[in-house]
Amino acid sequence: MKTFITFSILLLAFAQAKFIHFDPPTKIVGGDEAALHGFPYQVAIFIQVPQGTGFCGGSLISDKHILTAAHCVSSASSALVMVGAHNIKAEESNRQEFNTTSFAVHEQWFPLFILNDIAIIKINDAIQVDGVTVKILALAPATEDAVLTGLQATVSGWGKDSDAAQGVSSVLRYVNSTIIENSICKIFYFGNIRDEHICMNGWEGKSSCQGDSGGPLVMTRDGELTQYGVVSFGIIFGCEKGWPSAAIFILDVDDEDLFCGGSLCSRYHVLTAAHCLYNARESLILLGAHNITVNEPNVQHFVSSRFFVHPRYSSSTIHNDIAVIMLPKPAVINEFVQIISLHQNQTLLFGQEGTVSGWGLQSTKARDISPVLRHVSLRIVFHFICSATYKDFTSGTQICQHEAKGKSTCSGDSGGPVVVYDRKKRRRIQVGVVSFGHRDGCEVGKPVVQTRVSAYYSWIESIIKNDY
Repeated sequence: MKTFITFSILLLAFAQAKFIHFDPPTKIVGGDEAALHGFPYQVAIFIQVPQGTGFCGGSLISDKHILTAAHCVSSASSALVMVGAHNIKAEESNRQEFNTTSFAVHEQWFPLFILNDIAIIKINDAIQVDGVTVKILALAPATEDAVLTGLQATVSGWGKDSDAAQGVSSVLRYVNSTIIENSICKIFYFGNIRDEHICMNGWEGKSSCQGDSGGPLVMTRDGELTQYGVVSFGIIFGCEKGWPSAAIFILDVDDEDLFCGGSLCSRYHVLTAAHCLYNARESLILLGAHNITVNEPNVQHFVSSRFFVHPRYSSSTIHNDIAVIMLPKPAVINEFVQIISLHQNQTLLFGQEGTVSGWGLQSTKARDISPVLRHVSLRIVFHFICSATYKDFTSGTQICQHEAKGKSTCSGDSGGPVVVYDRKKRRRIQVGVVSFGHRDGCEVGKPVVQTRVSAYYSWIESIIKNDY
């Protein structure tokens, strides 16, 4: 696998920089005990995960749906949900309890950087909503152009009430805090804050803590309590340190971040697909990665906003689907990170096996990209096989690959390298860039189309030579 680790690069295109790993606290200190049924929308969630039982908060958004954080349920097998609870360690007559195994985690949840940390839990039986002990919480409308800085918000939950506490609080607690500029959170979290986050100050020891994750951040809107955020993460050094914490801003649950692969073609340059960077403002690049769900010591992180998308790239025909990213500083070349040689001439490749590597989906039905780097060998076949499937296929600038049903690239592999072994030179050479596959899915046995590197070698070289 080492060969594939050195040639394959993880790439994220997005609007804000994100480049540090946090351990999400299963996360109120400095707050007060809530009045009985003072927060009737609050939900307690006991979660069964491989490591044991976890605990998070949530909010009731319909009589069958609970909003929480993705990191709470992404690996859950089942959950016990308590609605109308106050003291979760005592018997309560008005409390409703439900078991569920239905979790909808945001399709672009990315645990390494705690991105898109939002999920919905579904309950099979309708929850009894009386408006007093149990109440549905309104969500801020997606059309609202909200400026929240300086406003007071309330976070509630059963999280630890101090760093020294041995477990979560038995009773529901809450804290009022001021929303501050995201730029302040960026200082504390090394840039890992984006527009979709809400930053709350933790000064005077008032903050969310372990066990509060997934809980609601609410404010009053037009006289009605409205949820604007979901508790996401805080600093790992402790809840009483005075550091700000972050919540996911839920005005717009959909996300425009795009996950792609790439390859290192010089110490300063990454080769990828144009459609990965189309309309992007910044990209996060990881070199030397294997398991993207853990903090690996050999990974090199870069954030770049300098892209060279091919000037004739067409988003409608997906022609000229190739781009180059310039790194802000040179990559360190070692056993985990290496430069791949590029194919320079238009020699025939028919019949050769081209190896594709990446972190793409392992099946069309998969919810998440692969946590570890994977590879598959696909035969480079005659052009007419792709021409029969894709009317815009162009043999001069594209490569057709096809293999038995069940072997293919998939969503998330775009931009990754297609590599063949040059027996004469005894080295691997990149001949293609993963471009697109069939809309019916990754396992339907259809050919896939890759951008031919040799057709763009001069263009790539001109960027590398003129852009140091």
